[in-house]
This record gives sequence, C-alpha cells and structure tokens, in this order.
Amino acid sequence: TEKMQIRTFVDIPVEASSLEDDFTLIFKLPSSSGNAQVFSFAITKEDIDARDEQTIQEISLEEAIANFNHDKAKEYFEKHMGEYVPLTGEEIKEIITNNEWNIGGLFTKGNIIAFDDKGNSIDSYGTERKGEIVDNMLDLKLASKDDTAYEVRKINDNAYLLISNDKPYCVFYK
Repeated sequence: TEKMQIRTFVDIPVEASSLEDDFTLIFKLPSSSGNAQVFSFAITKEDIDARDEQTIQEISLEEAIANFNHDKAKEYFEKHMGEYVPLTGEEIKEIITNNEWNIGGLFTKGNIIAFDDKGNSIDSYGTERKGEIVDNMLDLKLASKDDTAYEVRKINDNAYLLISNDKPYCVFYK
C-alpha cells in the first residue's frame, strides 16, 4: 500500500562512438517484492531516422521560412520542392519588380530586397544588385559574388523559393 516516486538522472560514463548507431539502454529497478525488474530500451537507426523525419514534418511553413538557415528548414523545403510551381520569366518579373521582399536564406539574412523595372536594386546594406530574367531563371548579379541563376518556385502568394543546383537557396517572403 506504500507508494514511492523518485526522479533522478543518470550520467553514463561511456563515450559514444556515434550518435547515429543503434544503442540499447538497460537498467534495473527494485520492485516491491524485493527483486529487480530489468527494463531495456533499444534505439535503432530506423528510430533515429523516423524521429528526424517526424521533426521535419512537424515544422510549419511559417517556421521553415523564418528559420531558413537551419538544416531542418532546408530539409523541409527539399522535401516539399515538388509541390511548388516553377515560374515563367514573365511571372518572375512580375513578382520582383517594384515589390519589396524579406529574404530568408544564405545571403542578407533578414534583409529586404526590391528591384525596379530595370532590374536594379540597392538593399538596406547598400549592396548593389541587378536582377535579370534569363530563360525563366532569375539571374542575380551580386556585388560580391559571381552571377548566379535561380529557378523560382511559388510557395504561395506571399512566398517564393529560389533554387540553385537543385537545392533550396533562399526564400523571398512578405
């Protein structure tokens, strides 16, 4: 009729060779009969992969856009790229011309970019950029890098994914 609750933590003095390998946790707890009850928890590579997959699925689109620089957000966009519609050159021109966009991605994180009807832009850091549409690609001429052409896919009316070398590169969003 007596009950006891104990909370504790365990520091296991073993160095793991890899956090990706299968492992098993085994411990014994005393039972009310005086015997020890053995508990085993096996964690396999499949469990780890399933957990990673679940983490990606639990990310909302808004979180993925806001945290584009994080691996899980990039994985989210890689997983969903096929759902987004590629834009034609005219559609790209329409969305970038005279519109301001927040950027989530590899360049000017958290910055705003806008292009005039001639493709010229100066962002809030004073970086000059030129955006041209070439063969249904957005060709960005960056002040500090080589020219790069990006495929642009529509996520929704307020967000567009730029893709470079078949990988998500950045997101323009409102």
